[in-house]
Amino acid sequence: MSVFGHGVEVCTSTTRPTPTEGSLIYETDTKKLMLWNGSAWTIIKDLSIDYFPAFCAVKEDNGGLLGAGIYPFNVKLFDNGNNYSTSNYTFTAPITGNYFFTTTIQMWGFSAGSRGILLFYKNGTYFRAVPNTGGGVQSITEKDQTTYHDVVVLSTIAPLNAGDNFSVYHSGLRGMQSHFSGCLVSN
Repeated sequence: MSVFGHGVEVCTSTTRPTPTEGSLIYETDTKKLMLWNGSAWTIIKDLSIDYFPAFCAVKEDNGGLLGAGIYPFNVKLFDNGNNYSTSNYTFTAPITGNYFFTTTIQMWGFSAGSRGILLFYKNGTYFRAVPNTGGGVQSITEKDQTTYHDVVVLSTIAPLNAGDNFSVYHSGLRGMQSHFSGCLVSN
């Protein structure tokens, strides 16, 4: 092991030094800068990827009414790291961190007197911004006439672990002029 800069020890995940409170290490095999908090190593910065995870996808066609499910944003405008899938319409986090997501959908095609619902899904289930509560990140619009276009915007910051999936669920609609985007904001 060697020390460089401001007291950061260079090691690997198998050659970590005996920690003391405030110890800093950089693991060359995992490319992580870590701090000993008194009881465990905490990742300060994960440098294992050399790009900034971010994507934007749209629904290109104006097809008919969709059944409820994951909304099919089928064309990528950009995808740094190739983490958004146009086959399952899901973003997969390449690293653990906090991600910002937003979606805008022009809802059209559901019946008068009915309700259109948008939800964020994390790993296939309803994402709750505050765990263990009834509240979550959702948007509901009610239709009170037969010719109706409503633009719905939904945004959140979600903590994701590497490998977690994130997508947009809808209650059945024909959304047009729609997008879904996201990016890493901190790790």
